[in-house]
Amino acid sequence: MAALNLLPSEIVTRICALLGDDLKVWSDKERQTDLSRLAPTCKALYFATVPLLYGGTVSLRSAGRTFLLARTLAEHADLRSLVHDLDLTAANDNGHPPSVVALLDLLHNTLDTLVFRPIYLTAAGTPMLRAALLSCTSLRSFTYTSEPFGTSALVCLAPFLQHWPQLVELTLRCVSVDVESGLWHPPPGVPRTFAECGPPPRYRLERLTLQGSSDPWTFDAMKWILGATEALQDLTVHDWTAQFPAVDLLTQLVARGGGPALEQLAVRDYHCVDPARSNRPSRETDRMQPEDLAAWFPNLTHFTLQDDCSDDGRRRAFASAQPPYFVPGPKLRVLSLYWPWDDEWELEKLLQAREADASVAPALEVIRLVKARPSDPIVRLLGILAERAGVRVSVEWM
Repeated sequence: MAALNLLPSEIVTRICALLGDDLKVWSDKERQTDLSRLAPTCKALYFATVPLLYGGTVSLRSAGRTFLLARTLAEHADLRSLVHDLDLTAANDNGHPPSVVALLDLLHNTLDTLVFRPIYLTAAGTPMLRAALLSCTSLRSFTYTSEPFGTSALVCLAPFLQHWPQLVELTLRCVSVDVESGLWHPPPGVPRTFAECGPPPRYRLERLTLQGSSDPWTFDAMKWILGATEALQDLTVHDWTAQFPAVDLLTQLVARGGGPALEQLAVRDYHCVDPARSNRPSRETDRMQPEDLAAWFPNLTHFTLQDDCSDDGRRRAFASAQPPYFVPGPKLRVLSLYWPWDDEWELEKLLQAREADASVAPALEVIRLVKARPSDPIVRLLGILAERAGVRVSVEWM
């Protein structure tokens, strides 16, 4: 058996990368702790673990960890090129803004992915911190995570999105459009309200996630966040509140010429609270027609829908499928539906048609039934019909 120090460094790195693979729960923090303990044991393990320790997502959950990383990178310039993904959420405290500034200054040419707290742009924000964030022109993925007390808003983030044309992935969690009056005191030259934000960003997003918003987004804000994109491949809207129905968001994407680019679409718990629509009955034009999916998004491969309105009486985002059943697009491989799904999608008839004619939904491989009981009669029936049709049914009881 070859000694560890005689093995090629690439092999040792691959061995170390398997650390924790057999564990069902292994957090980023635990991974970083284990790798940092392994690194100083010998030279072979040091050179094998350092790329893993700094090359993965570096999560800084406290002021102390933020300070230590900034100090290490300042003293060891060779490590800076390894850090590409940084999580600066500092869940345990308010972080350490001077160290955040130092990190952004040191990594502005190499940082690819950043998870950021709104507090750094509001209460704990400084001109130096804002300048450091603006200098990160290599960023391709940005996540803006929620903050309590209503200070997480698009108006705070707008100047940065306008400055990052290279951005291809954006995630906004619990972000409203404007900040409640009295909570946002912008520095000079920074907009106070969304109406003052100016032109939309020039980026061409490939992935966009809008998740959780207590205050409803306006139609203008939605158009603004899309920027100049017409190449969106992955769109996720989850537990999101807006003043317009989901169909307006999707038609806006199609109007921009982005229909053929979209490959993955997830619409989960879409809340439409437009005051102009609240005093009249729901219209069919307020809801997306399932058959339009294939026409508008011909290259869609994954579609996820959670469209239950029984808990609060809100309107469904999608209408019922046209008879005789929902017909997936020619490239749809994975259909994920959350229980209770609309019976009028007629999945049973779809699977029976697929069994009789392979040209029906030719690419369909998996139907995921989420929050469904495996013992439910309709779930068991779908499993039987799917097996006959050559489609796998995945039941995920949560």
